[in-house]
Amino acid sequence: MKKALLSLVAIATITLSSFGQAPEGFKYQAVVRDAGNLILNNQAVGMRLTILQGSIGGTAIYTETFAPTTNAYGLVNLEIGTGMSTNDFTLIDWASGPYFIETAVDITGGVSYVVMGTSQLMSVPYALHAKTAESVINDQVDDADSDPTNEYNTGVALNGTSLEVTDAGGTLSQDLDGTFATDAELAALSVNDADSDPTNEYNTGVALNGTTLEVTDAGGILSQDLDGTFATDAELAALNVNDADSDPANEIQDISLVNSNLSISGGSTIDLSGIDTDTQLNETEVDDFVANNGYLTSVPSTTRSITITPGMIASSAFYSGASLGSVGGWLHPCITYPDGVISYVIVSVPTPSDWDGTSMSIKVLYASDGTTGDFQFSAASRGVLVGQSLSQGPGGGSFVLPVPTGVDILSEATGTNFGIQVTNQDVINLYLRRLGSSTNDTSTDVLNVVGFVIDYNTL
Repeated sequence: MKKALLSLVAIATITLSSFGQAPEGFKYQAVVRDAGNLILNNQAVGMRLTILQGSIGGTAIYTETFAPTTNAYGLVNLEIGTGMSTNDFTLIDWASGPYFIETAVDITGGVSYVVMGTSQLMSVPYALHAKTAESVINDQVDDADSDPTNEYNTGVALNGTSLEVTDAGGTLSQDLDGTFATDAELAALSVNDADSDPTNEYNTGVALNGTTLEVTDAGGILSQDLDGTFATDAELAALNVNDADSDPANEIQDISLVNSNLSISGGSTIDLSGIDTDTQLNETEVDDFVANNGYLTSVPSTTRSITITPGMIASSAFYSGASLGSVGGWLHPCITYPDGVISYVIVSVPTPSDWDGTSMSIKVLYASDGTTGDFQFSAASRGVLVGQSLSQGPGGGSFVLPVPTGVDILSEATGTNFGIQVTNQDVINLYLRRLGSSTNDTSTDVLNVVGFVIDYNTL
């Protein structure tokens, strides 16, 4: 499929063993290209995959996100069911299909996803539905056990463009037309070289026909009229210029100043008598008028942001009572921090490639179920280099989240004492904590955080 921003070619597969339990997930591969159809290799991208029930545009029953890096061929390898998600993949009832998968991508590696397309999940992912047979007492199969999900395939054949696989349950088929080229389709390309790609053939000729440049290859002749772009010999001769070249704009002229008259040979004369020649400024006097003579002495930095939402935090990264919850009448997702203990979540983000290495600030968007006092919050961090020990502890500072003006009223507060502890990091681990047992935390209420915004200066 081709979009304004990029194009995406994807193949989703599931690998099952011949016996045993069906896996809780399936493999997904995609080749990421830009708007010019060029492969984006060795590049971090953001991906969001959504399983829809019933139809394209149907009910979204499972959504997950990934932050993979393409390999040297622009390929990403994912396992659907293992990404960052607030849904439970194991609760999908594959018997209640059909199901479709929607793919969205952010080629910058962020979370501003662009939907690239939606396609139906065919028979292969529905191998997960084989789990429902585990409770069948008599499977009507005459073999050494009572499990109908582990029968051998008895045949495979290519019928025209349809691949057919047969077992004791019957025959399944998949039409491959449009997915792979047949011998006849390859032969129709009529390309006589070491491959079957007609777009990479050598040019066989080039000629200038009048003012038209013609280039010939196996696909025919392409032409470009150069009239008006370059001058012909006749047009150069018509200039009638008697010098070593045919450019009349570069002839040598003399300039002279007689009294107040400035003259140029072959041109006009300008009277300069009206110009004040008495008032002249030296370098020091100029500096008194314009500091540094108007030169730019410093380059202002640009601030960019990283946004972290509750749904981006893995379920295993909540500690000491912190949990994923919701707040308000519209059930906004939030991170819930209890009172009286130090509770926290941990989230890892790639270090921005354009970060200038100076300190960062973090804005906390929060609400509460009461207004009894202030909250004490800590945004600690630890940058980690490849090849460096992961046992190093975080560092940073704490700041106050003022008591909200009312129950479930969205508030914000920014902490600037937030220093990354190691320079040139590959990954930054953020420890986002409520210091509920601190004397500076005077609130006895629950703290609900709906998001974080990290600001940093660019190079």
